[in-house]
Amino acid sequence: MPAFQVHGGSFWIGTRLNPQTNYFAVNGVAPGRLPKQQVGAQIEIAFDPSNDIAIISKEVQTVSLVQIVHDMIQINGGPVNQHNVGFGTFAVPGGAHIGWTIDQDVFAKGMAVINRDPRYPQKRLTAKDPIVVDDPKKQPPRLDVRGEGGGRPSSGFSVGRGLDGRFSGCALLRDQPTVTYDPANDVVGGGMAFEIAAIADPTQRVPARWLGSVSWGWSIVGGLSVQTPIALVAHGGISPAFAAAVHQWNTTPAGGGPMLPLP
Repeated sequence: MPAFQVHGGSFWIGTRLNPQTNYFAVNGVAPGRLPKQQVGAQIEIAFDPSNDIAIISKEVQTVSLVQIVHDMIQINGGPVNQHNVGFGTFAVPGGAHIGWTIDQDVFAKGMAVINRDPRYPQKRLTAKDPIVVDDPKKQPPRLDVRGEGGGRPSSGFSVGRGLDGRFSGCALLRDQPTVTYDPANDVVGGGMAFEIAAIADPTQRVPARWLGSVSWGWSIVGGLSVQTPIALVAHGGISPAFAAAVHQWNTTPAGGGPMLPLP
């Protein structure tokens, strides 16, 4: 079971235990859309926080995951529309980290703000709204793109301390970024890059802080998706690209109001 140790715990993937985690390239017929093809990747990755008070204060009750993304997909030489409504609103507009953005749904299709929280995949409009620390959807497992059990339908959740004062379980992130195209008429290229960081959420006395991060993604080689090996980016803290995306998120209002800030 690959594990990636950071200052406040470890990212892990590859186990068949609950929750299921895996990581694989997606190549094949788009479900229900023959003859269109689909390329991309699927990831389910967990973060197990440390119970060492010297690392994570006992006052920190939740640990969450935040993801940034750089979408470089092209079809016939042109950019692909982002899947997330309003996705580009929070993208870094220039400089060395242009295009990197917090990967989170903010707007409904009518561009009404339905979420101001950068944590993946929380939906909160104010800091008083609770952080979800367990799978909110208890339906039976659904099939993934390979026809296998893909785990619970939700996109993940944060992790909280149990009654014994220890973190109970893990924080989980599920994602399946893909692009669908017609191989008879389209040429697809590029790929997507991601960085996932764990954050110790703030309390009234302890500010939020980054615990570390890993990277993943996929690129198109010879018309097929090839997954990028998961790699440790920051043992503690975040990368410069992540910091740039955080700054853009913190300074870009939506719907007349500020976003819930990141450190």
